[in-house]
Amino acid sequence: MKKLVLMIAAVAAMTFVSCDQKKAENANGEATDSAKVEAPADSAAVDTTAADTTVAAEAAEAVAEGAEAVAEGATEAAANAAETVAEGAEAAAEGAEAAADAAADAAAEATK
Repeated sequence: MKKLVLMIAAVAAMTFVSCDQKKAENANGEATDSAKVEAPADSAAVDTTAADTTVAAEAAEAVAEGAEAVAEGATEAAANAAETVAEGAEAAAEGAEAAADAAADAAAEATK
């Protein structure tokens, strides 16, 4: 279950990164003029793939941490619910015992 949640979180993170990148491409495409001017090539090439991968990894990590926090909260809530049910069962057992005692007392009074 935990792996499934993490997988979904990773897919969601990649989707967000992909959508943001597509929006940036569209914004750049709309701002350009029909007369294209090319700049001279820079001697130091910049690797944008590494930056995109880093952003995706950070987003996936943040989503995974969020999913883990939710799982921990769910575990704690389940433990609290189990404790409450156990307390309720104990109270019901005490009530049943009291009812049995009252029935025994009533039967004893009826036989007198």
